[in-house]
Amino acid sequence: MEGVVRVRREVIEQMLREARERPGEECCGLLAGRDGVITEAFPATNALASATAFEIALKVKELTRVVAEPYSSADFRHGPIAMARDGFPVMVIAPGGAVEEDMRGLAADLRKLEAELVVISDDQALLEQAHLALPLPGGLPEWLSPLVAVIPGQLFGLALAQAKGFDPDQPAGLKKVTETL
Repeated sequence: MEGVVRVRREVIEQMLREARERPGEECCGLLAGRDGVITEAFPATNALASATAFEIALKVKELTRVVAEPYSSADFRHGPIAMARDGFPVMVIAPGGAVEEDMRGLAADLRKLEAELVVISDDQALLEQAHLALPLPGGLPEWLSPLVAVIPGQLFGLALAQAKGFDPDQPAGLKKVTETL
């Protein structure tokens, strides 16, 4: 039948296993196959740090008028990495956990491209790669890391706003109450 895709049982079982092993995380990845038969699943790890990246990007935008876009490491490698050259600033948020090794690799790749790294992490080796290191306390459980890792990012946004001469208590166009109709 045209337009029908079949997924092999072992692939479905692998997908379910990934979902059970990482409760509370978005499960996604890439399915691969040929001739309408899915034969492989390649999971992507979307760690708890995704929410942290979104909050920091929002804070940097609203306080500094700088375009800041949050990406998972996989999504960043998919396209935006093409911009990361010759001093282009990239904030790497890497608390310990499921994606720590991948974030180390991404930071190393970005250093080779001569991107300017701002690193939020509890990993000393990763912090040493940074142009600006924002250390986290070690030993935090992964589920708690978003609450702690967001603070250095917010303080970065505050410092950047002040350096640009903006009043962080009065961001341009921001209302304390947003009405939804």
